Amino acid sequence: MKYLLILLTSVAVFSAVGVFGAIDTTGATVDGHTVYIVKTKAHPRVDRVVDALNKQLSPFVAVVEYDMQGSYRVGDRVVKEIEAVADRDRSILIGIGAPATELLIEAFPQTPILHTMTDESGLPERVIKLADRPSISEQVQMLSKLVPSLSRVGMIVSRANAADVRRAQRRTSGVEIVVAEVSAPHEVPQALRSLSGDVQAMLFVRDSVVLNKDSIEYIVTQLTSSRRASMVYSEYLVRSGFFASFLIKLESLGLQAERAVASIIANGRYEQPPTAVEDYDLIVNAHAMQLLGLDTPNALNIRQVN
Repeated sequence: MKYLLILLTSVAVFSAVGVFGAIDTTGATVDGHTVYIVKTKAHPRVDRVVDALNKQLSPFVAVVEYDMQGSYRVGDRVVKEIEAVADRDRSILIGIGAPATELLIEAFPQTPILHTMTDESGLPERVIKLADRPSISEQVQMLSKLVPSLSRVGMIVSRANAADVRRAQRRTSGVEIVVAEVSAPHEVPQALRSLSGDVQAMLFVRDSVVLNKDSIEYIVTQLTSSRRASMVYSEYLVRSGFFASFLIKLESLGLQAERAVASIIANGRYEQPPTAVEDYDLIVNAHAMQLLGLDTPNALNIRQVN
């Protein structure tokens, strides 16, 4: 079997036991397999992902971690070291971050790859994504459950993310997505003002041109004064004053990785199952909900923060 590369960038895991019970787990590893985790750069969120992966996988396979330190030069050295030490028939590689994804795809052109926590699109068929967050369409649908009157949601995106948002516009039914495209941070205030009369809520994807340390307070203030709900991509932003975030649990991502590794070892392939409701983490700012005059839907499992 050739290398399997699992590429991540921000994520999650479950407890032990899991799906490896279907495979002979005699000894500390599964048939001598080793998982090599390659992260693009150390970061609190990334480190929690690595810890989660270790927790889920280490009872069944040996796990070795590498850090690219944000450098392609270091990444090249990492690739060469893995090539030198790894048993090609029993090696599984996990890359964390888009740079790791790009590097590993180029370095291992014939290898099946799993990736997550990236915004990469148009990748080779052999490159399989592990769900790390709900799609834009799924986020819009969840926002409509929190805001029952929602018919139009606004999005401000840079050109780098525009194509993904345009695709989401075509795939989302019931709620219209209105897009304002910007090319620089100083254009964000005008974009926000241009949407203010057209939408009842805002959805923000990870985009440093739009949401950054200089713009967060301004955007929260404007949304609060106009009493518009918002959905973002992290608990930190919800605690900063945004209304809600809809995420994939770290535990879920870890279990996906375990299933993928088990399936590759057993069958040489992996087909990702649909994400279940319990895999999601819906976080709401309690103060923002009160300010907006919204009630917590009984059917939703919501975690409230202040």
